[in-house]
Amino acid sequence: MLCIKRSSCSTIGTKRNRSRSEQEKHQGSTFLRRLDDVVYADEHPIPGILPVSAEKQYSTTTIFKIELLKKDFATKTPLQRHGVLLLDEINLRKSVAVCSKNLTYVGLTDLGDDGLRSSDISEQATHGLVVMFQFLADTYTQPIAVFASKNPVKGEELAKLVVKGIIYLERCGTTIHGVIADGAATNQKMWSLLKVRGTMQDTKTWFTHPLDDEKKVFVFSDTPHVIKNIRNRLLNQKKLRLNSENYIRWQYFETLYELDTNHPGNARACPKITERHVHMDNASKMRVRLATQIFSNSVAQGLAFYLSHNCKALAGF
Repeated sequence: MLCIKRSSCSTIGTKRNRSRSEQEKHQGSTFLRRLDDVVYADEHPIPGILPVSAEKQYSTTTIFKIELLKKDFATKTPLQRHGVLLLDEINLRKSVAVCSKNLTYVGLTDLGDDGLRSSDISEQATHGLVVMFQFLADTYTQPIAVFASKNPVKGEELAKLVVKGIIYLERCGTTIHGVIADGAATNQKMWSLLKVRGTMQDTKTWFTHPLDDEKKVFVFSDTPHVIKNIRNRLLNQKKLRLNSENYIRWQYFETLYELDTNHPGNARACPKITERHVHMDNASKMRVRLATQIFSNSVAQGLAFYLSHNCKALAGF
C-alpha cells in the first residue's frame, strides 16, 4: 500500500510539475509577445520623446511605439481619453554604465534627439524629469518619458518638452486639457515662456494648444506644493494678508499650541497639533500633512474656542 501511495503521489507531482511548466512556458511566450511591442530607442527613436535608461547596468533605454499607446487608448471611451500632462523632477544617484550594444555611456545627460545629449563622462545625471499622462476619467497614470540631466532641466528645455509631449499624446488619440507642475523656479520660467502670467493684476492661466489655435491648454500648480508654499511663507514672514484687513499671523498657531498643551490629551481642542506643526525643521517643512493640518477646520475651531474664552494672546484674530 505504501508503494502504491508513493507511486500515486509521484504521478500527481509529475502532472503538477508538467502543468506548472506548461504555464510558465505559456507565460514566457506571452511576455515575449509583449516585448515585441517595445522597441529600443536607439533603433526607432521618436524625436524629443525619449525615456532615459535607469541606473542599473543591465537596464536598457526603451520606449513604447506610438502604435502601442494608440492601441491602448483605443480601448478607452472618448471620455476616458481626456487628461492632463504631469511633470515632476526626482533626484538621482550618479551612476554610469557602458551599453555593450553600441558602446555608449548610460547615465549621462540626455534630453532626447532634439535636446542636449552628452557624451562627456563628467556630465553624469543627477535629476530625472518624469513626464506622465493623467486620465481625468480613469484610475491610473500612464508614464510617457523620463529625461536625465546633470542639474534641473532649464525652463527653455521644459517648454519644448511640454509642447512635444502634448503633440505626442494627441497623436496617440488623447485630448490634453492642462499641464500640472510644482512651483520650482524652472517651471516658473517655463510658464513665462509660454506666456502664462500669475500676478494679481495680470493673470493668464493658459496657453494656445500647439495643434489647434482654437483650444487652450490650462496650467495648474499641484495642490500639495501650493499648501506648503503658503504655510512656509507665513512661517518665514510671520504674517500674511490678502488685502488691507487684519494680518494672518503665525503667532496665533503658536499661541494655540501653547494654550492647548496645558490641558490633558482628552481635553485638548486640537489634539493632533504637535511641536512639529509650529516649530519646524527642514524635514518638517516638506511634510504635506503638517501643512494641511495647520490650516484644517479643527484648528480654526480651536482658535475660535479660545477666542470665545477671552484669550488676550489671540487679540486681533
